[in-house]
Amino acid sequence: MIESKKFVAGIAIITAICLLGNAMLYVVLPIYWRDFGLSSLWEAGVLLSINRLLRLPLNPLVNWFYNRFDKKTGVIVAIILAFISTLSYGFLKGFIWLLIMRCVWGAAWTLLRIGGLLTVVELSSDKNRGELMGTYNSLWGLGHLGGALLGGLLTELVGLKFVTITFGIIALLCIPLAYHIIPHGISRPIKKEIPTKLIHLLFEKKNRPLFLSGFLIHMIYFGIIAFTLSRIVEFHIPHNISVLGLLIGAASISGIIQALKSGWEPFVSPKVGKLTDTKGIRSPLLAMALISTAFTLVLISIPSTIFLAILILLVMQFMSTIATTLCDTLAADKTAKENQNKTEIMTGYTIVTDLGVAIGPLLASLFEQSLTPLYVGTAVLLIGLGISVLKSTSTEASNPSQ
Repeated sequence: MIESKKFVAGIAIITAICLLGNAMLYVVLPIYWRDFGLSSLWEAGVLLSINRLLRLPLNPLVNWFYNRFDKKTGVIVAIILAFISTLSYGFLKGFIWLLIMRCVWGAAWTLLRIGGLLTVVELSSDKNRGELMGTYNSLWGLGHLGGALLGGLLTELVGLKFVTITFGIIALLCIPLAYHIIPHGISRPIKKEIPTKLIHLLFEKKNRPLFLSGFLIHMIYFGIIAFTLSRIVEFHIPHNISVLGLLIGAASISGIIQALKSGWEPFVSPKVGKLTDTKGIRSPLLAMALISTAFTLVLISIPSTIFLAILILLVMQFMSTIATTLCDTLAADKTAKENQNKTEIMTGYTIVTDLGVAIGPLLASLFEQSLTPLYVGTAVLLIGLGISVLKSTSTEASNPSQ
């Protein structure tokens, strides 16, 4: 168990550091898109989505890569790509150049994400899978702590170039860490029929509930909510406020909120995972988180005081921690039950979740004038999904042999 945690924690920490630049961009770009040489907010939405759209065709290729090369090689390549993309955000301007660099980051994240999820599946059992998945998600989520908090704050105080150089160098320093922590070795046999089998599994009836839930949950939490967080903060706090003598704006406040989420995740995610390992309540707890998020989306659409708005946003982020941890754990549960299709199931899951996160910002960018219709519609979708999760739990309980 201790050795398993060591490997899972190692790849999660490296992923977190590589994520710094991307997390910073999610806070800064929706507000300062003109400073990046963009002509409209819609272009910002495309830039925050294109890396995930690219990952759709990349996922099978990375799956092929990990069947032929070890995780250490894949992670080191990902670190180099993360360094290049992070550094570019401070020096390149214009939609086309930034589009290319977002594609570079997409390749880096795909290598890191599939490598991390497969590590959890391979090293876990039914008794600790939720805990290890919670540990993995919470540690790589710390990248948002540095990227969102420091990125948003430092960009307003000292400028974008300083932030991107710093984050880029920190990412590059992960190469020695990866070399020493991540073991060599190819863990699965080479399979020539992977692309065909993967397509079949994506559309197989028994896999649809998992893939649909993964798509919607990641579209909403990592796409819509993440992309619009700084805008909804700006809606409630349109002017800079003074905190300890410093004037901070919406970018800094949204960065602080995301950072708080990343700060509690190392404690909350493993606890949630461990609780559901022993109590068998993954699906009911997931449904509760989805429906609770729906209510916070409706409430945050109504003008309120600064204190109440921040409180609602924190509850929303807490529900996000629970929902995403349990969704990934349910995917790992299903993957672990497969005898021959473990890699393909997890790759299929990453494809649909990447698609969801890609569509989220694009959808949100269409609501430039008001976020209320978007949030209310998303709330209805979450309530429907929560009810569906509860119904599927009841069906499984009444048909235990399935």
